[in-house]
Parts: sequence; structure tokens; C-alpha cells
Amino acid sequence: MKVRLVKTTDAGFTPLIKRILAKVPKHIHKARIRFLMDAGFFSGALMHDLDQQGCMFTIVARDYAVYRQKAEESGFKDLNHGWGVAEFKHKAQKWKKEFRFIVVRRPLPEDPEEAKQLTLFKDQKYSYSVLVTNQDLGPWRIWTDYVDRSNIEKSIRELLNDLALSKIPSETWIANVAFLQLLLLAYNILHWFKRLLIPGESLGKTASTLRHELLEIPAQLINRSGRNVLVLPEKYPGAEKFLDIAQRLKKLKLPGGL
Repeated sequence: MKVRLVKTTDAGFTPLIKRILAKVPKHIHKARIRFLMDAGFFSGALMHDLDQQGCMFTIVARDYAVYRQKAEESGFKDLNHGWGVAEFKHKAQKWKKEFRFIVVRRPLPEDPEEAKQLTLFKDQKYSYSVLVTNQDLGPWRIWTDYVDRSNIEKSIRELLNDLALSKIPSETWIANVAFLQLLLLAYNILHWFKRLLIPGESLGKTASTLRHELLEIPAQLINRSGRNVLVLPEKYPGAEKFLDIAQRLKKLKLPGGL
């Protein structure tokens, strides 16, 4: 069971972790729970608490010079395409025990915009990402497992930019809760729409793109021989995809015969 967390405030994450663990069904062993967290959760006390609970974790470490030095001292093992990985154990001054650190080094992309988006420290040739973990997995497996966490950030960006999560409608708590629940329902429906009705190459498209390609098109609804007919633009480039989705929708069988 993976729990992916992104830090949004400067305090209060310990109660949040307790609430999350309280909701986990009793039959799920704590060792099966993996917390994947960004640098906002980098705290010796939090890591010690999770470790004592028996939970697994991987957290992005903050950019401290000591980690750069220890990575160089431990040495990087070369991977494919110029990537490298190093690991070491370290106990900060106020920590109760040492934890395992994984440092992944990748060549800087040629695209300057892509290079800007890389986290943590950089030198003239490489970008470095530092993770701290209590998992007993290979360094590359730790890295790839954590990278999957970035999917939640994509979802948050889509909710903010394409589905108006950034525009809370009122100062009334209940109304805002209802708004959030409806927005999440719409988001889930969108994803089921993509999974059930859209060919594989379009699964990664955002709500904004699909809205532009399938909804924001000039069309005319007419009545022909007693039947409603939707007339698409003559040179609409997405007509074939639109009609394919319509056929898939017609054949779709929903639970309960809906």
C-alpha cells in the first residue's frame, strides 16, 4: 500500500500521519505501508516515528552540503545513459538513529527549461536527487518507486489548472466541501471516460486538451425525419476520433443496466 504525500503547510504533518494510519484496515500489516514524501516532510523525528511504527518510507532530503560530500566519498556506480547512484548511511546530530541515503545523479538535459525543473543540487554536468529511506531495496528500485509518486503532482496541477480547484467559490465551509467533492467526482468521471472510451494514445491527455478537442467545437443539433442529428463541422480534424468515441459509448454496458 503506497501513501503519496505532498507538503502544503509548514506544520501539522504528524497528526496527519496518525490520521492516515488510523484509517488503514487492521488486517494490513504496517510493513506493507510505504510513505513517499517530498522534502517538506524531511524530519528526523517523523522518520523515527514511522520506523518505530514499522512503516516503510522514502523521503526527499533537503539540500545539505554534507550529503553531497558523503555521496562523493561513497562513490557513484555507473548506470545506463550516464546516470549514476551512490548510497550511504548517516545520522544527523539530533536524530535517534542513522538512516539510509540514496543519491541519484543524472546528466543535465540539453533543454534549459527541462534542466530548471530538476530538484535539489546541480553542478556543471549533473543534477542530483537525494532520498532517505528505511526500505531494504536496491538503490535504483528505491528511485523508480519514488518517481511514481510524481503522478499525484500531475493530478494536482490538472485539478488546479483545468478543473478550477484554485477558485474556491465561497467563504462557507459546507459549500466549499460540496464544491470539492463535486470537483473530485468530475475528475474521476473524466478518468473513467478516458479509460473506457478513448484509445490508448490519448490516455495521457489533460482535461483542458480533451475539452478543446471534443467539446469546444462548432456543431449543430438538428431534427431530421424525427431524429436528433448532431452535425459536425465539415473540416473538423477530430471527427474520426469523435465518432469512434460515440460508437464506443453506444456499446458500453454500465453496471446495473444503466
